[in-house]
Amino acid sequence: MLAVGLCLAWAVPARASCGAAGCAADTASWERPTAGTVRVGYEFEYADQDSHRIGTRGAAFREIRGHHDEEYTISRIHRVTGSADLTDRLGLDVRLPYVSRSHAHVHRHGGQDIPAAWSLSGVGDLAVLVRYVFWRPREESRPMLTATVGGEFPTGWYRGENGAGDEAELGLQPGSHSRDLIAGLSSLQRFSVPMFGGGHGMLPFSVRATAQFNGPGTEEYRLGDTLQVDLGTSYPVRPWLEARPSDAWRAYLLVQLPVYRRVNLIQTVADYNILFGITYRFEAWTPAGRRGSPGAYKGSPL
Repeated sequence: MLAVGLCLAWAVPARASCGAAGCAADTASWERPTAGTVRVGYEFEYADQDSHRIGTRGAAFREIRGHHDEEYTISRIHRVTGSADLTDRLGLDVRLPYVSRSHAHVHRHGGQDIPAAWSLSGVGDLAVLVRYVFWRPREESRPMLTATVGGEFPTGWYRGENGAGDEAELGLQPGSHSRDLIAGLSSLQRFSVPMFGGGHGMLPFSVRATAQFNGPGTEEYRLGDTLQVDLGTSYPVRPWLEARPSDAWRAYLLVQLPVYRRVNLIQTVADYNILFGITYRFEAWTPAGRRGSPGAYKGSPL
């Protein structure tokens, strides 16, 4: 079903960097795992970092001048996703992005302002995550709790240059050339709500906290560690508003708005992110204990 969603994010970077995009929304935590289920999908994410901030407040371009002053960064990310529910509790998620990014800043050298711009495209870093549901009540209206751990691996292009032969900073590159640790906790509840066109639909509500600890990349440069906290939901607008021929297909459109942001010195940030995605879900295998009684199992509390 095509749903309109809202994701409120709180991210605190330990060390912001040139062009580093803000928080990517995560929809994997909106699913209750079912053993044998596999999902493959595509996502497109858009973020325009053209607002300036100092610490936690808004700022003007070049309000604080440095060696170079950021003007804007536009990120367009195409992402292939896959997930497998190995059991009703244990799952595996993979994500591989293709990043297209535009960036401009003003370089100050010898008392002169020198504009510089980049337009970079390439494969990004592969993320592999393992998730485990350690609390799964039978009632979907009660919180299901999941722990996630995994990593991001240096599969991406990280040597992009502009027309003048200047290599872009690591925060702009499609890949970071680093090995990063990811850990998180999430909660999911689902409620039955009335739709505008009549009938009822399921409204998920999720809370997720994710920390990413970045390792050293190119020339030992290390992007800042991040802590991201998301509150997410989607509302089923009308029963006829669908973008799928069957229950196997799901399409979604999310708008992400920041609640709290803090940056070091002066940085460019996005006032919103847009994420569109589509997934195809199928049953790759049926657990032996569930054959002959599809849908009967709802999980145990522990």
